[in-house]
Amino acid sequence: MQSYEENGVPMERWKVGASTYETCLTRGARLLRWKLDVPSGHRDILFWPEGAPMDLDKIGPVRGGNPILFPFMGRNYADGEKFAWKAADGVKRPMPQHGFARDSAFEIVESGPKHAVVRLIQDARGRGCYPFAYDFRIRFDFLELFLRITFEFENRDALPLPWCAGHHFYFTLPWHPGLSRR
Repeated sequence: MQSYEENGVPMERWKVGASTYETCLTRGARLLRWKLDVPSGHRDILFWPEGAPMDLDKIGPVRGGNPILFPFMGRNYADGEKFAWKAADGVKRPMPQHGFARDSAFEIVESGPKHAVVRLIQDARGRGCYPFAYDFRIRFDFLELFLRITFEFENRDALPLPWCAGHHFYFTLPWHPGLSRR
């Protein structure tokens, strides 16, 4: 792993064979870019918009890279109320679309030449939506021609906890000049 800064923001880079991965793991555990070296230059596998905000309070809605969706994907509804949910305790709580991980702080707990493991840092905003004892970790395995991302959730609470983590990859399309996405 190579650490560097982009516009004052700490970033990480892995070069594994023909692939280069760039991340901002402490801000939303975000995989930003994946480039593949090819004979004609390189291909951008993942799209990251030029000049996109990297502040923790602004990175969440950026349409690029691979936002992590946790503790739920999509919209939640409770008793007909959008952006709300109920756990086994019956209490209705707020829940942003796609959860709160994509704009939450993470800490890097392990890294190596081809991998990294990060852990969600629980804060007041997240506890307001999901006030339970748990540990959420993500392992990134950076390989030459593919990527593996593993979610690990440990319930440390007395209640059963629903969760459904996910990805929202923004692949670079179209792949060939002159083509459109439609």
